[in-house]
Amino acid sequence: MASVAARYLEFANPLDRVEMLAEQRHWPLDRMSEHEAVMTVNGGWCNLDLSLAWRDELEMLQSTCSFDLRVPETRQTEVMRLVCFINARLVQGHFDFWPKEGTVLFRESLSLAGAAEANECQCDALIRAGLENCQRYYPAIQLVIWAGQTAEKALDNALLETAGEA
Repeated sequence: MASVAARYLEFANPLDRVEMLAEQRHWPLDRMSEHEAVMTVNGGWCNLDLSLAWRDELEMLQSTCSFDLRVPETRQTEVMRLVCFINARLVQGHFDFWPKEGTVLFRESLSLAGAAEANECQCDALIRAGLENCQRYYPAIQLVIWAGQTAEKALDNALLETAGEA
């Protein structure tokens, strides 16, 4: 049985845990460095790029999930309004809009202050939060960009829940 110290060193960097999790689930993961890993996941609407970064000085694992889309300058103000409406609904994490790049992304962090060790469930939840939120709100973003809808209307239309079967 491994000693406690050896076990701590095994997963002191939570990206080691993420890499193990990705391997178990057959997710393609590229380890860019000791502190950064990236994945591209095929979502229902589009491919999602997931970047994970371990920040030693903050004892924090940061996750960023982005879409392969660019917001035209003429729709940026409405996309910013949409991001505000979406963020008001979220319990964890948040969407950002970067106007210079014209990109929308979801960000969340896992604090491991005090040398806490990330477990498999925490890493999985961090990854799933980005993927699920991006999948959920992608249609609203597309409705604003390509259908010219207002943020309110796009959000209502995209989140419309259906009942029964057709």
